[in-house]
Order: sequence, then structure tokens, then C-alpha cells
Amino acid sequence: MSEMKAIVSKVLDSSLWLAYFLNGVHREIIEKEETFLLSAISLFEIKRKIKSSSLIQEHQQHSFDFLREKTLFIPIDESITDLAVSLALKHQLGAADALIYATTVQQRAMLITADNDFRGLPHVEIVSV
Repeated sequence: MSEMKAIVSKVLDSSLWLAYFLNGVHREIIEKEETFLLSAISLFEIKRKIKSSSLIQEHQQHSFDFLREKTLFIPIDESITDLAVSLALKHQLGAADALIYATTVQQRAMLITADNDFRGLPHVEIVSV
């Protein structure tokens, strides 16, 4: 695996989006005039959690619309899957975390997360919830 080149964008992990939608935190990150990358796995995690939350249907839909406006969706393809396998073995990551991190590496991005499972990995910024 080659070393990542210059960071050109940010992948926001589901932990940040959920803290924003459910608790109103991380506004300073999310409400910037910036488009973020979003892994398919994170999209699943966000939708599952919001649909099972106590947010009324109207607020759920508003959250999904805002997410679509602020992100560029990155689907999981074979190259991300292959990279995720390598990263999972190297860093002892679970499947979901490995796919999110592989998306970050492939996109030459910085992963912004509140998930300590990513602590110590290159090109990861851990924020507090």
C-alpha cells in the first residue's frame, strides 16, 4: 500500500453526524461551507440510528436531506473492499471500521471521528463527543 498523498478532503464518521443530529454538537465542524465524504457504511449507521430514534418523522427527513446536501457519497467497491481487508489485518479493525478507514485512505482524505477504535491511525482526527 502506498503512502497517502496530500489530504484533499474529509470523511466524517457516523459518530459525528449522529452527535450533530441527535444532540446538536459539532456544529463548528459540520456547518462549515464544505462538502464532506461519506462512506456507504456510515450512511447505513446514520440512517439506522436516526430511524430508531425518537426524532419525529419530519426531523428525520430533514436530517437525511441535510446529509445529502453536505456529503459526497462514496460507495463500497472491490478496491475499497480489498484495501479494507489489508487495513483490518494490519490494524485489527472490525469490518465496518475497516471499510470506513479504507474509504478515507482511497480518497486521500482525513477521517474525523469520535470513535476511539481509530485512535493512532494515520490521517485520523479524534474529537470528543
